[in-house]
Amino acid sequence: MGLFGNDKAQDARLEAIEDWLQGLTGVVQKSHLAVSQLRIDLMKLQSGVDEKLAEGDFDPIVMQLSDSLAKARVKYAEAKSAATENWTSLQSSAMQALEELDQELQDAADRSDDSSNV
Repeated sequence: MGLFGNDKAQDARLEAIEDWLQGLTGVVQKSHLAVSQLRIDLMKLQSGVDEKLAEGDFDPIVMQLSDSLAKARVKYAEAKSAATENWTSLQSSAMQALEELDQELQDAADRSDDSSNV
C-alpha cells in the first residue's frame, strides 16, 4: 500500500518521472558526444593551421609582389639617404651664402660710415 492509498497514481507519476529522466539522460549523452566531436574537429583544425606554409603554396604573383616590394624598400632607403645628404649640403650652402651676404652688408655699412665721417 502506497502513501495516502494512491498506489496507481503514485506509480504512474514515478513512471512518468523515470521516463522524463531517461529522456534527459539521453539528451545529455548526445550533447556530450557532440561537444567531444567539436573538440576533435577543433584540434584537427588547430594542427592544420600550425603547420608552416611552403613557398609553393602562394600564388607566383604574390611572390613577385613581395620581391618588388623588397626592392622598392631598398630604393626608398637609398633615395631617403641621398635626399638627406642633399638637404644638408643645400642648407650649409645657403647658410654660407647668407653669412657672406651679411658680411658684405656689414662692409658696405662700414664704408658708408667712413665716407660720411670724412
